[in-house]
Amino acid sequence: MGGGIASHMHATDLNDAELLQLLAICAHDVYTFSGEYLADKLTLEYNEIEDGANENEIQFGVYTIKSTSTDKAGQKIMAFRGRNTLKTTRQLRDFASGGQYIRSVLEIACSMTQKHGVQWVCGHSLGGAFAECVCSKHGIGGAAFNTWGPYSSSQPYSLLLGNAFTGVPFEVHLTSADPMMQYWNDRHISAPKWHHHMGEGISEDSAAKMSRIRSQINQESPPEDLDNALNSEDGKELYKIHSMDEMVKQFVQ
Repeated sequence: MGGGIASHMHATDLNDAELLQLLAICAHDVYTFSGEYLADKLTLEYNEIEDGANENEIQFGVYTIKSTSTDKAGQKIMAFRGRNTLKTTRQLRDFASGGQYIRSVLEIACSMTQKHGVQWVCGHSLGGAFAECVCSKHGIGGAAFNTWGPYSSSQPYSLLLGNAFTGVPFEVHLTSADPMMQYWNDRHISAPKWHHHMGEGISEDSAAKMSRIRSQINQESPPEDLDNALNSEDGKELYKIHSMDEMVKQFVQ
């Protein structure tokens, strides 16, 4: 399982349970903008949708904290969505190989945080990796959920954009039963916090499904092959473990 970087370069814990809950809610809501858990806690101020039919490279939402029980009221959170279209599948493939395309997308994510003046970032899966990379460049705190570590000791695969994350409050939360973490995970800007709501470790069945998916693809595979593998029956079953739908319940119950 992937860990952090050097101990002296870690991000720090949030030490704020309510803020962590709000970040988890935003990372969940950015998939559909349904407002399911927003209630009186958050307001969606702005969003951009990536549906494969427009020029947007990323899907994100900007949320304002409404809760009056925290000193963060009025601050803004930007949440990034994970993979959902062939375009974002290409981003995921490039993420694994450190390609130039994903690097250009990460710069877009960074520019959006500056444009909207947010104080916090978050995301799930590929979106969580965006959040970590934004923190590495701009020092914006936040949280990532079931995401892949953007740091690699083997250049040019590392996608961190700087070391501004050092000492910044940012947490990484991972599901121990998620085999996708085993495939892509490397290192994060903070030591991961592991959750066991889907079981203690990866089951033999999940490992077999992940093995079948890996047999269909490699780093040279076109995005279409990866997309087909992740949308297969095996991929759909594994996504139930990987998804933010289950992870968010660890924070809102």
